[in-house]
Amino acid sequence: MIMGNIINAAAKYGLVLGLIQVMLTLLLYLLGTEVMAKWWVSILVLVLTLGLLTASTLKWRKERGGTAVFKEAFSFVFFNFVTLSLISTVFNILLYNVIDPSLPVALKEAVIDSTMGMMESFGAPEEAVDQAMAELDKEFADKFSVSALSMQFLYSLIFGLVISLVLGAILKKNPNEFEEA
Repeated sequence: MIMGNIINAAAKYGLVLGLIQVMLTLLLYLLGTEVMAKWWVSILVLVLTLGLLTASTLKWRKERGGTAVFKEAFSFVFFNFVTLSLISTVFNILLYNVIDPSLPVALKEAVIDSTMGMMESFGAPEEAVDQAMAELDKEFADKFSVSALSMQFLYSLIFGLVISLVLGAILKKNPNEFEEA
């Protein structure tokens, strides 16, 4: 029964975090493909996601009396992550395949332009630039299809498992055995 309570609480928090992720994606979409294509935006989204996972876990732990053994903290973070990732993936499938099917092409062009500009500013040889552009073109060929985004979700679960292990270890707080009940 305790695990069921943890999963339910994590799903509620994950729903909120998933909606925040959707709003962030919409904001980036409205700012344009040039912003979406920046490498630092991905880092910022990752840091924000880790911060939100940490904050929600600390809030949940406080709500339940301030303690959570490793298994509980790990489980909460993982199911929280699964919920937010599922919501984010479903939204991304809709965004790239239903709402704006031209977005993947625009993103590819923005990434290629940005990468080419950066490589040329560093004085990269023309062959290296051409090779990088060919690799980017190949990478973007099917990156936003339903099947590719679904596979990305499955891969994110592995990342989520690792993050959950780390955050679970950091955010656990064992009950004090010597406190009076």
